[in-house]
Amino acid sequence: MTSGAVAISPDGNVVAVAQLNKIRLWNVTATGELPALEDNENARSIAFTPDSTRLLVGGSGKINVWDFRKQRKLEAIATGGTSSVQGLTPSPDNKFVAVIPLSSGQNLQIFRLPIADK
Repeated sequence: MTSGAVAISPDGNVVAVAQLNKIRLWNVTATGELPALEDNENARSIAFTPDSTRLLVGGSGKINVWDFRKQRKLEAIATGGTSSVQGLTPSPDNKFVAVIPLSSGQNLQIFRLPIADK
């Protein structure tokens, strides 16, 4: 059972699907299913950065930034509330993410993203 959140990396190599408290990943060009990213909360929204190095996962009051290839959470960015992150999108230069929380009355927020290891 999925939460409805799905993303394809811009390079077309990886598909991510939110499923309860984990993100399942598939390399569609070669190896098949990759190890899942596991967390202690359900993902509401997911998106890859344009350079295909990080996966952004909207949770309850935060955005988790993953280096999905290394199975490592880089940072949890608090969004200033407890509402789930309904929508998120990274900037074309891979430096920022725009976020909209689920609760009404909350405004668009923009955060700087951590840099992924090369």
